[in-house]
Amino acid sequence: MDNLAAHHSVYVHNMVTNRVGPSNFSIVSRPPYHPKYGPIEYKICEVMERIWLKKEDDWDVNRLEQEIMIAANQIEHFDTTFQHCGYKWN
Repeated sequence: MDNLAAHHSVYVHNMVTNRVGPSNFSIVSRPPYHPKYGPIEYKICEVMERIWLKKEDDWDVNRLEQEIMIAANQIEHFDTTFQHCGYKWN
């Protein structure tokens, strides 16, 4: 997790470490928004910035989706950011 204060609350800690089920989880802290550990966050922020600059009040969901696809296609190396997840960008 990054260093968002809410991520370090007792509630979140208990939800992760005291989870009942076949798998055990632990919390590993990481630097906030460090490209090496969270490159997807940077790419999503780039998409959001491009959308923010172009947005219009009359957009519907279809237009928003279209603009997201356009923005993602304009960002260098956007597709390779997600390859390690098995996601292929078209």
